[in-house]
Amino acid sequence: MPAINFIERLRAAPLPLPLSADTQWGKLGIRVMHREVTFTPTLEDHVAGQRLWLTNYVRKRWMRLFLLLLAFVELATLVRIAYDLAGGIPLSASLLDQAVPLICPLVILGVMFWNWRSIPGKVRRMAEQQPSLLSETEWRWNDEELIARSAAGTSRIEWGSLYRWLSNEETIAVIPQERLLLMLPRRALSAEQAIDLISTLDRFAVRAHRS
Repeated sequence: MPAINFIERLRAAPLPLPLSADTQWGKLGIRVMHREVTFTPTLEDHVAGQRLWLTNYVRKRWMRLFLLLLAFVELATLVRIAYDLAGGIPLSASLLDQAVPLICPLVILGVMFWNWRSIPGKVRRMAEQQPSLLSETEWRWNDEELIARSAAGTSRIEWGSLYRWLSNEETIAVIPQERLLLMLPRRALSAEQAIDLISTLDRFAVRAHRS
């Protein structure tokens, strides 16, 4: 699971960025500007970000092939057991012979499911250890970079060097490095801001792998 902290800590000095709209107050008391948003993340926001990252991991091509291989092994094992039973071999003996290929795929899938279900608990413990994860956070972006600032520190990320970014209906996640994640809940954005941020990523994060 990627760390939910900022990758670069800078002194909290003002960082000028061009802003083109007056400050407004949207739903949930979120201060928004055209290319700036201030919000307070919740545990649920962090859980959604982590699950977005995990879902993307599972959807990778090699992972899909691995899951297909597990399914094939499980199916082939069940067919072999059925063949043994048809040949008069006792069920207990067949299960003993096929125990490894029968159980291993189930164990692997069980671990993956447990990782998914355990994310809320892991996020809760991380927030207890680092309360700044739930502090007020500000995102600013332009055509060159993203600046994300909270009590945990400040990250300044140039789009041209971004590693990856992810999005779904709940979250936009910026991943500067393979196991580091910056999370922005979509509830904090207006529809226009969400469109602008994603189009900015599409146009300028040319080296990033979009998922």
